[in-house]
Amino acid sequence: MAESKKLSEVFKTVGLPPYTYVKPRHFGEVRADIEQPGKHLLIEGPSGIGKTCVVFKVFEELGWQKNTNYAYVSARDTDPEIKIRQFFDSCQRGETPLPSVIVIDDYHLLSPSLRDGIGAVLKRLSDRAFEETDPPKAILIGIPTTGSALLADAFDLGPRLGSYRFTSAHET
Repeated sequence: MAESKKLSEVFKTVGLPPYTYVKPRHFGEVRADIEQPGKHLLIEGPSGIGKTCVVFKVFEELGWQKNTNYAYVSARDTDPEIKIRQFFDSCQRGETPLPSVIVIDDYHLLSPSLRDGIGAVLKRLSDRAFEETDPPKAILIGIPTTGSALLADAFDLGPRLGSYRFTSAHET
């Protein structure tokens, strides 16, 4: 006999849904970009639409563990800029931080100077794919217009940045 579940366990509206997750249209592309060395990601869209969830579902499929395969920082955390600066400072010294993938959620809430600094470093990190098999990677998650600001300051990222705009639940 199957174990019964509470309705709130099956139809989760917060966190990762273990039973009812429907992969969004760009799920395969997001996964491919996460797996591709030297490719960074920008995922933007309204709050609560599933931007962070898609990233964590890809990590779940890949068997990735927090603090082993990726670091997660929310701009809403206490002192997020310290963790973010440590990651990118290490990268600028030519080192590979461990873990080598950083997810920055609520990217739009970071100070403009920190966002500008990140944009400036991303292209160099992509170029490291010519030099090493698994260069550091950034996954940036934010509300709409996050990408416009990033690309205005780091216009030379081009195809080195997988950019996804989720606009509504039925289009994700």
